[in-house]
Amino acid sequence: MENTGEIKMEPQKILISLPNWLGDIVMSIPTIKGMRWLFPESHLAVLVHSNFAQIFKHNPDINEIIIHTRGEGWRKIFGSFKMAKDVRKKRFDMALILPRSFNSALVTFMSNIPERIGYEGDSRGLFLTKSLPRKDDVIKQHRVYYFLNLLNIFNKPVPFSAPRLYSGTEEEQWADGLLKRLNIPSKALLIGFNAGASHGKAKCWLPENYIELALKLINFYDAYILLLGGPAETRLNSRILKKVPKDKVIDLSGQTDILQLASLLKRCRLLVTNDTGPMHMAAALTTPVVAIFGSTDPVTTSPFERRHALIYKKVSCSPCHKRICPIDHKCMTQITAGEVFEACQAMLKNYI
Repeated sequence: MENTGEIKMEPQKILISLPNWLGDIVMSIPTIKGMRWLFPESHLAVLVHSNFAQIFKHNPDINEIIIHTRGEGWRKIFGSFKMAKDVRKKRFDMALILPRSFNSALVTFMSNIPERIGYEGDSRGLFLTKSLPRKDDVIKQHRVYYFLNLLNIFNKPVPFSAPRLYSGTEEEQWADGLLKRLNIPSKALLIGFNAGASHGKAKCWLPENYIELALKLINFYDAYILLLGGPAETRLNSRILKKVPKDKVIDLSGQTDILQLASLLKRCRLLVTNDTGPMHMAAALTTPVVAIFGSTDPVTTSPFERRHALIYKKVSCSPCHKRICPIDHKCMTQITAGEVFEACQAMLKNYI
C-alpha cells in the first residue's frame, strides 16, 4: 500500500543507500543529483559497497562516502548489524533506500534513522516510514527512471540530468602515462572491448566473435583495442589475445581501478560491450557504445545516452535474465561479427 504522507522535516543529514551492482550505481546518479537539488544545504552521504566507492571520489554532490562490504550467510548478518551500528553513530535524519532487498531496509531501521524512504515489497514496508509500491509500470521502465521515481514521494518537480561520472587529475595523468608506455599514438583510434559480464555467461557474446571483430577493426581502421575488465575477465581476455596482433590489442583486465577505467573509457572513441557496468560507465562519460544484449532487457538497462547502438535479437525466450543459458544461447549466437562491425562503422562514420 502506498505511503506518501507529507515529509515535513528539512533533513540536516541524508543517507542514500545504493545498490550493489556497478551498472545500477551509475544509473542511480541522477537520483543523487535530484536529492542534492531538493536539499541543497543538507549533508548528503552515500552507503556503497567498497568495490565501487571510488565512483564518488570526485562527485560534487556528495559530502560523505560510507563503505560497506557484502558477505554471505552469517557474515552477511553480522555485517548488517555492524553497518547499522556504524551508521547509527552518524545520526542521519533521513534515508533514501534504492536497493529492493529486505536487508537494505532493515539496516536503516536498525540505524534509528527517523525518516526511511523506499519501495515496498518482500515485507520490507514494515521498516519504511514512507514508501511506494513496485508496480509493473515502474519496474518495466528504464532503471534510471525507476530510481528517480522514488523522488515523487517529495511532491516536488526535480530537474532531470543524465548519469555523469567524474575523474580527477591523478587518474587522467595515469591514463595518459599508460597509453604512452604502451606506445599507442596520441591520435590513434582507440576502441575498448568489454567481453565479460559479472552476472554470468548468458550475457556474453562469444569470444570468437570478439576476435573476428577485432581483426576487422584493425584491418579497416588500423585501430588499437583495449581488452577491459576485472580479474574475473583475465582468462576470457587471454583467449581473445591469443588470436589477435599483440601490438594492436592490449589486455588490461584486472589492471585498473574504477576511476582508472573511467579515464581510459574517456579516451576510447568507442566501447563494444555486453550488458555490463562498464557499459553504463562509458555512457555516463559520453563515450559512444555498441551494446550487445542477450539474456537481459534493453528496455530497462540499455546505455542511457543517444550515442549508442543496440544489438539485440528478440528470440522467444529473451529476456530470460538467467546466468547460464540452459538451451542453445541463440540470443547471442545469432549476432554475427559482421553485424556488430557494421554498427561500429555507423558509430565511427565521422572518424577520419
